[in-house]
Formats: sequence, C-alpha cells, structure tokens
Amino acid sequence: MKNKIICLAVLILSLVAFAASFNRTQAYYYNSKGNSFFKEMKFQEARNEYNKSLEIKENSEVRNNIIKSLYEEKKYKEITETPSTDYFIRGNSYAFLGDEAVQQNPEEAIKNYKAALEEYKLAMKTSNDVNIKKNYEIVLKKIEDLNNQNQQNQNNQDKQNDKQDQNNEQDNKQNQQNQNNQDKQNDKQQNQNNQDKQNDKQDQNNEQDNKQNQQNQNNQDKQNDKQDQNNEQDNKQDQQNQNNQDKQNDKQDQNNEQDNKQNNIPQGEVQPIDSKDEGREGEVRAILKRLEGNEKQSFKNNERVINIGTGNSNNRW
Repeated sequence: MKNKIICLAVLILSLVAFAASFNRTQAYYYNSKGNSFFKEMKFQEARNEYNKSLEIKENSEVRNNIIKSLYEEKKYKEITETPSTDYFIRGNSYAFLGDEAVQQNPEEAIKNYKAALEEYKLAMKTSNDVNIKKNYEIVLKKIEDLNNQNQQNQNNQDKQNDKQDQNNEQDNKQNQQNQNNQDKQNDKQQNQNNQDKQNDKQDQNNEQDNKQNQQNQNNQDKQNDKQDQNNEQDNKQDQQNQNNQDKQNDKQDQNNEQDNKQNNIPQGEVQPIDSKDEGREGEVRAILKRLEGNEKQSFKNNERVINIGTGNSNNRW
C-alpha cells in the first residue's frame, strides 16, 4: 500500500513537472516567434506573440521586448503607458515627448522632461551605461534652457505688457482729450445751430414785419391815391362850380347892364318908382331874388372849398 502511494505521488509530480516544462516550452516558443517577427521589423506581429507568451508566464524580458518594439515604431506615448523595467527606453520616450511639446506647450514639455529624469535615475541604479548619464545631463540642460527661455519670455511679455499698458494709457488719455474736444466742438456747433435757428426765426419775423409794413404802405398808398382822386374830383367839381358861378355872374352882369341901359339910371343912384314903373317892379324883384339866390350859392361853394382843408386862402372870403 505504501508503495502505491509513493508511486502515485511520483506520478503526480511528474505530471506537474511535465506541465510546467510544457508551459515553459510553449512560452519560450511564443517568445522566440516574437523575436523572429521583431528581426523582420514586423513589430505588431511580434507584440502579439509576446503577449501570448505573457499569458502563459510573466516575464520582464518579454515585456521589455514589447517596449523595444514600440520604441522602434516611435510610439513613445504607448511606452509610457506600458509597464516595463527598461527605464532607459522609458526615459528616452519621455524626453522625445518633451521635444514634441516644447514649441506648442512648454509646460507639458517640462513635465515630460522631469519624468524622463526620474526614469534615468532608476536606470542608473541597475546599469553603469554612460549613455544613461549623458541623456540625463542633456535632458537636465533642456529643462534649464527651457526655464530660462520661459523666464526670458515672461520678462519680455511683462515688458510688452507694461509698454502696452503705457500705450493704452496714452491712447486713453488721447481718446479722452479727443472726446473732450469733440464735446466742445459739439457744444459749439449746437450753440451755433441754436444761434442760426434764432437768426432764421428773427429773419422770418423781420420778413413778416417787412411784408406787413409793405402791405400797410401799399394800403396807405392806395388810400392816399384814392384821397388824391377824391380831392382832384372835388377840385374839378369846385372849378366847375366856380366856372358856372362865373358864367352866371357874367350873365347877371349883362342882364343888369341891359336893365340899366333900359332904365337909364346911373350906377349907384336909386330912383323912386312911380306908377308908370309898376310894370317893371315885378321884373326888378325877380332880378333881386335871382341875385339873392346866386349869393347863397356862392356861400355854399366857398364853404365846400374850405372844408377840404387845403389851407388855400384864396378860397375864403
């Protein structure tokens, strides 16, 4: 019974050893196949085989082979995201990422450079390769240069900002001055416009006054013309009356002369009327009555001339 147990144990151990040996053999097979693809520069196929090997057995060398394949394809970002003990390659990958970002994003570049320095420090702990130290010093110098450049750029930017602030201040002062001048000009223009409006209004009022005065003058001229016409008509009428009166007086004088001749009475002497002259008495009365009427008419004519108000004393008795 004891022998059976021993045999069974030996069998199990043999199977375990065989399985382990088989796994190592299979992992080695995938790793070898990956190396073949790597030499042929078929890096993606190589990584596929390396990953199959890692699924069977973890191996840092196989992972480093994956990092190396990515490094050959310059896939630096994937290298920094893949676990590996090849710190030198990881440091170089961070350095290259810093070089790519230095123009567009200096802060990101410095961040990558500092990560590269940390990887180089880890690499120098396990290796005496002088290239690691050289790369460390190169990256450190890049950080210093970049910091100096950033400081210089910051100083230049500060100077530029100061200058811009001064220019802005001068521009603001100039703009304020221009605005003040413009306001004064606008006020002056407004005052001028108000004055022009006032002058225009005054001109309109003056024009209206002139029109009104002209209209009044025209009306006065018309009234004067009409008055002159009336005066002329009155004068003509007075002249006509005077002519008529003169004619009537001449006629009366002729009649008186004829009567004196017929009566043979000297002028200024009054003779008594006898019975023989009764026939003439009615005629004499008629003549006196007519003379009385002419005298009244003359008074009326003279009164009419006096009422005109011409101041002509020839029309007065």
